[in-house]
Amino acid sequence: MTLRAEMVRLRKVLHELDPAAVPESRPYRLPIDLGQDAAQVLSCLQRGAHRIALEIYKGAVLPHSEAPGIVELREKVSALLREAVLNDGSAEALLKYAGLPEAKKRRRRPACRPQAPAAALAKAGSRRRRA
Repeated sequence: MTLRAEMVRLRKVLHELDPAAVPESRPYRLPIDLGQDAAQVLSCLQRGAHRIALEIYKGAVLPHSEAPGIVELREKVSALLREAVLNDGSAEALLKYAGLPEAKKRRRRPACRPQAPAAALAKAGSRRRRA
């Protein structure tokens, strides 16, 4: 698809949402400033307002983008929000954070837990028998 065709589609979508936000042409530019929810989340976290930040947070920043600047911003926002909620969050905030996709993804990772001596010995014994 060409840039021109994409711009036509973008104009139609933005016109339905906010006619003042329809991009201008020659050169292409947005007529209004767009705020980033990521910037609002970071601002709230800097002020210590982690509950508000959690409310504003809509998920990972452009989750499918692999652009280095986007990846860095996404990781920064996610890490700072997680740290703030885990360190200072109420039970309600922790539960809300636990419902986020990235928190669920973290839970799927295998935990490194020390095994009980009996379990470790049994596992080692079964490996020796197979060998």
